[in-house]
Amino acid sequence: MNSLGRRSRRAVAVSLGLVLLSFDPALAYDSGGAGVPPPAPAPTPPTPAAGAPVAPTGAASNAWADAAVKTFDVVPIRMLSVSAVVIGFGAFLVSVPLVGPGFQMEGIRNSWDYFVMAPVEYTFVRPLGDF
Repeated sequence: MNSLGRRSRRAVAVSLGLVLLSFDPALAYDSGGAGVPPPAPAPTPPTPAAGAPVAPTGAASNAWADAAVKTFDVVPIRMLSVSAVVIGFGAFLVSVPLVGPGFQMEGIRNSWDYFVMAPVEYTFVRPLGDF
């Protein structure tokens, strides 16, 4: 078996594993089976004050839609963001002689923040599903 076949199978297995891990286990319970705990009663939402924005309802509040957004965030977006971190580090190394002649730390620090820390924060710090 060639390495391309192993890589694609590994990528599919990792993707499916991430999809399965992103779903809420509470969604797996059915409503009438034996030994299955009953669903918890839904809390009553607070009444919004006059003029306060009301949270949207519909597909955005659906648990499956949230899981799909999080899965989309993990599989293509975060993986591309990791490559942006690597490319940004390379761009930082190229930019150091240009932005910091005489090792002026302010230019080097600004370049580090722009090329490395911004992609790192986007990839590893931001909450899952928050674009």
